[in-house]
Amino acid sequence: IGIPKAAGSQALVNARAQAGNYQREIFPLEHAIPALEKLGTKGTGPGTETINNLKSFALSMVPGVKESDFNGTVKDYDIAKKYLTDFVNQTGNSGTNDKLAAAFAGNPSVHISNAAAVDVAKSALALRRMKQAELISFEKSGLPEEDYQKYAVRFNNEQDPRAYGIDQMSPDNLKKLITGMSKDELATFKRSVEIAHNTKSIPPIGSK
Repeated sequence: IGIPKAAGSQALVNARAQAGNYQREIFPLEHAIPALEKLGTKGTGPGTETINNLKSFALSMVPGVKESDFNGTVKDYDIAKKYLTDFVNQTGNSGTNDKLAAAFAGNPSVHISNAAAVDVAKSALALRRMKQAELISFEKSGLPEEDYQKYAVRFNNEQDPRAYGIDQMSPDNLKKLITGMSKDELATFKRSVEIAHNTKSIPPIGSK
């Protein structure tokens, strides 16, 4: 069953509208991820919000107590909470898929374990980048607007979303990911990385 031309054109209109919010959508994740990583393995999860509130109270009310006394964790926690809340509020419930969950190791929040929060935030960032790359690739294709929806389906089936988060992986994790791929998976991954770079969906190598 083919996709009606009107539906394809409307899908493109919607995608362009979403693309207009791209930087605003990824900004919270790009700021929350470093804060989460600084917090470490015990930095988020059940009970940590209460602890952070006590630390904040001490900073505000107890003479002589400094942020450095808590190794910067109060500020990092507040940053992570703020930006993750901003992301969820503006995008709604953002899911992941099995490949991203495995590569990076619901919604990101300070109420889940630090490892999970970091992984889900990175997965959400990669998926949003891939969505942006999809639109940019179509705009460069020269195809008529009514073909967008069909193009988008094919694009998603031919991409490896993990490629859009390679800058968020440690060298060791990236190496393990690549060495564990089959020949076909590696070919798809390489094509996806190339598209990610060509659409400027991920930072240039060496920019961090």
